[in-house]
Amino acid sequence: MARAHLQPAGEVMPGQPVTLVVDVLTDGFFTGAPTYPALDIPGAIVTPPGDESVRLNETINGKPWFGMSHRYIITPQTGGELQVPALSITVKLGPGGTNATVRTAPLTIHVKAVERPPGAENAIGSTRIVMKQTLDRKLDGLKQGDSFTRRIEVDADGVQAMMLTPVGFPPVKGLATYPVQPVVEDILGDRSHFIGGRRVDAVTYVAQQPGDYELPAVSLQWWDLRAGQLRKAEVPALKFSVAANPGYQPAFALQAEQSGAVVAPVRHRDWHLALAVLLAVGAALFTAWWLYPWARSWWRRAQARSAGRRAAYEGSEAAAYAALMKADGDAAWSALYRWVGRLPAAPTPATLEEAARQRGDVELAHQAEALLAAHYASAAKPQGARELTAWAKKLRKASHARQHEAPALPPLNP
Repeated sequence: MARAHLQPAGEVMPGQPVTLVVDVLTDGFFTGAPTYPALDIPGAIVTPPGDESVRLNETINGKPWFGMSHRYIITPQTGGELQVPALSITVKLGPGGTNATVRTAPLTIHVKAVERPPGAENAIGSTRIVMKQTLDRKLDGLKQGDSFTRRIEVDADGVQAMMLTPVGFPPVKGLATYPVQPVVEDILGDRSHFIGGRRVDAVTYVAQQPGDYELPAVSLQWWDLRAGQLRKAEVPALKFSVAANPGYQPAFALQAEQSGAVVAPVRHRDWHLALAVLLAVGAALFTAWWLYPWARSWWRRAQARSAGRRAAYEGSEAAAYAALMKADGDAAWSALYRWVGRLPAAPTPATLEEAARQRGDVELAHQAEALLAAHYASAAKPQGARELTAWAKKLRKASHARQHEAPALPPLNP
């Protein structure tokens, strides 16, 4: 059977994520991970289920049922009713790996139409947004040439990380700025329950000129879904001073205009050296222009070869086996089936037992049957990743040994 429900089940606000919980259960046991379809809902952003799953063990009408649960995250963008269609889920069941398709019932998400004041139409909706900033060093005693990194973190309850807007760091006269790669991640609680999103933006400043500085405050407007009003999360401005450093000689002098930062070469006293530098730069630019078509063609071919090798490895048996060795919990089962399907020198097996029998190892087939029975068909403690990886190592060894066997000779003529 398959069933689905919404969390929360009642009316929600635009921008408030809704979790679509999809459960798949059987009164026997699975021999393959369920295949979930893509979900497209007009007027909402949908995040599909990941590899994480929750194991289910229930008694329904006096009969034991076993299964797993996955979650879609749906974020409405407008008010009204959003229709969640029925989902068709494919599973493999029983010792023979029989294919079965089950469907969930269609659902409706009721999104309240809220009239926001001017300026708040596109604000992020949440029940709580917190913004904080940190520095990698104290700003006391800075001198020319010193650097520091300013980090601003935004945590939002019930908001996917990809929905959080990046923080801007405007240029400051006398400081060179070097942006740092942002960190964007969803926050999950117990049993992979979605909590919210986090985004961390950072920039490194290098003091090039002495003087007094102020980094502007950073703020984010957001819509409070509970109170129905516009709020602002903010971190304060930073004031500091930079002392002169006679021994510091930057390679470039920074000038600032309202349109942004402009970099100009430092004037050298020796004009002969300056002329030599200009000639060298001109020669380098001409060489680069002349070699550009060849370099671009070579780079594209190298990228294509690299992408081909990467794609080949990601789809190989070795990559699937490495992922299995790192997997833990219920994810180990999904990784196990993915690896078995890529074993060489044999058709894709319908069951783990068949994978072992194809390689002539009856003992491994019995062990696979015991692992499946212990994991899916009883209320006992599920088999851990250690048992699965131990079985997989034996099967891989048997598979490689069979692959390198000498081919059988045809029968001799009588």
